[in-house]
Amino acid sequence: MNRQQVLLYALCKTIYRPCSIQENCINDTVFVGEGDWTINKNTTFNVCKLLIQDKEYFFRECKRHDNFKIYLRNILEEYFDQLNDSGIQIHEKEKIINIICSKKIIRKIYKMGVVNDEHSIVARFFDTNDLSLFGLEELNYIDIESLRSLIQYLWGEIYSYRLNSGVMQGNFQSFNSSKSIATKSIANLIGLDYLIPDIKMVKLVFPNGMTKVGTLMEKVDGKIPKEMTYKEKMNISSNFQRDCNSLNILDAICHEKDHRPGNYFVKLNKDGKVATLQAFDNDAPMTFFLTSNINLKTYWGSSALLTSSGTLNLTHLDKKLAENILGLTKGKVYSGLRGILTKIQIHFVWRRICNMQMAIRKTCQKNPDFLLCENEWSQETIREELRNKNLNTYMKIFCMSKNREKNYDD
Repeated sequence: MNRQQVLLYALCKTIYRPCSIQENCINDTVFVGEGDWTINKNTTFNVCKLLIQDKEYFFRECKRHDNFKIYLRNILEEYFDQLNDSGIQIHEKEKIINIICSKKIIRKIYKMGVVNDEHSIVARFFDTNDLSLFGLEELNYIDIESLRSLIQYLWGEIYSYRLNSGVMQGNFQSFNSSKSIATKSIANLIGLDYLIPDIKMVKLVFPNGMTKVGTLMEKVDGKIPKEMTYKEKMNISSNFQRDCNSLNILDAICHEKDHRPGNYFVKLNKDGKVATLQAFDNDAPMTFFLTSNINLKTYWGSSALLTSSGTLNLTHLDKKLAENILGLTKGKVYSGLRGILTKIQIHFVWRRICNMQMAIRKTCQKNPDFLLCENEWSQETIREELRNKNLNTYMKIFCMSKNREKNYDD
């Protein structure tokens, strides 16, 4: 593991542990019919697609934290019993589980790492198909694609386990869910609710009596940026420019650094122009980190949000959004996030908001034309932003993202 990952895991055991999920945090009970759910394993954290009254939703479970060996056995049982598409024969199940949970193997499984760290065990396995990296040569007789499918399922669940290492055994793992719900809460506070899909904590009840607790999010409709041509991406409306800059501000307040085009969909207006976006992946590990810094640079290479003089490094900002942020009080923020984030996380959210308020005021003093009303955004403001060679904004990244998104997914 790299040093940052080691530090993150250490913090997750102490001051960066998530707020625990209480029974009153569960907003609804949803009864799931036979065949109404499927698991998407091609994500960092395994997500379940649900069909409820002919409408699609996405569910991410908050598993109960436990001793790692028990937790590992449970997720292996779940994989074989619920997915049933692995290509591995059921009669082999117990043998495979016992091998993976053996003292010799379990340490390597625990430390397999994450796929976007090229030096990790799991990343090297997906590059080479070398089972000896895990000490699993005994499973060489099994089809390699079946084993890749199993490892793909496991690494995200184990990563989640380690991020929740500060959660008491028996409690629900809430590291990711707290971030997603808090992002929606802050978006609501500053009038950007339309940029983040609705999300809530629910209990799923299955026909066999099994229950799961986790977040339920509405499916985001729209176009996938990586499937759009350059010409389609350049056909953008002034509202889209406004919303890209607004999302950048929201991300700085939440310390969300992973809003790349692959983590949001865009919607077209009646003229076929890109009109707005909705960001559905709002729980990166560093989201709501313990920092007062708003000088955000995303993993996708956006320009730093602040200039050297402390002004906002954007061409313009929505006037209504600025007014909403300037109108926030400590009481409103603490009330909106209580029970979702920990006290220390809320403290740093408030510090970032204070710094954002200061940056907005300073920028407006320096540039009286910085804030725009809804009808003042135009094709000219789009050209102004695109012509600025010193600025790599969310809108620019969207327009130029196709090849990089494809490489990232590959």
